[in-house]
Amino acid sequence: MSDASGQPPNTIAQVGEMPVAAPRPRDWRGLVRVLGGIAALAVIVAAAFFIHALLNPPPANDPVRGKAILSRAEAANPQDMTFTVAGTVGATVAGAGFSTPLNGSGQVTRQPQRLHLALSAQSPLGGALTVEVIEDATTYYLKTAGLGSTDPNQPWTKTTTSPGDGIGGIAFTQFLDYRYIQNPIYVGDETIAGHATYHIHADLSSQINGAVATATPTGTSAKVTEDLWFNKSNYYPVQIVLHAGGDAQANTTAIAAKADETFTFTAWNTGVTIALPSPDQVQ
Repeated sequence: MSDASGQPPNTIAQVGEMPVAAPRPRDWRGLVRVLGGIAALAVIVAAAFFIHALLNPPPANDPVRGKAILSRAEAANPQDMTFTVAGTVGATVAGAGFSTPLNGSGQVTRQPQRLHLALSAQSPLGGALTVEVIEDATTYYLKTAGLGSTDPNQPWTKTTTSPGDGIGGIAFTQFLDYRYIQNPIYVGDETIAGHATYHIHADLSSQINGAVATATPTGTSAKVTEDLWFNKSNYYPVQIVLHAGGDAQANTTAIAAKADETFTFTAWNTGVTIALPSPDQVQ
């Protein structure tokens, strides 16, 4: 059936319904603008936090944070460590002095608690001097070369001390025993040997200072300080620097001694073992 124009009748009109417009495509531009605004706000906030952190780093010389970092380092508990040593030792007696470089390497284990340290230096009297020490709890094995008095068949001498006394009042592992550290202060965040670290400065305990003093004549003063860098990820030591100095007066002779040693740790938890000298090599 056709109308006068010859076109089919309008079906919508025939059933009495209102014409319905075809749906228009969804306009996402408004949502995109909203999301873009949120993203821009997030960038601004992140930039603000970054600038705040950059302009306001953690406070240096912070004893509270220093103690907190040291506490975590005590709990880190590495089972073994390998390190190198570099530094200088020197003394001045009645105005005449000497200074010599010191180099070496070592390992330390926790179970059993042992340390193996080998050092070499130039003797003030001329020639090379090497010293090797093995510390096994309260027993020390010492081997030297360059002093002219070593028996080649029994190069090691053995000394037993009370717990914590060490040789001459100083145990070689005390610089790794954080119980002896006093007044730790957070210095800052630093990168050492490729590791992100916390830097702590501290004094070594009066027990060690007293041992340094009593090893020299009366009228002494001694100070031992320590700088430590701990890995941020596991709180293992990355580097430790010891500074030791002392002055003494023996009658009319003035004596001054100084040592600076840097221990750089190169490996941790590698299964290192430290063997003791065989009995037939010990005097």
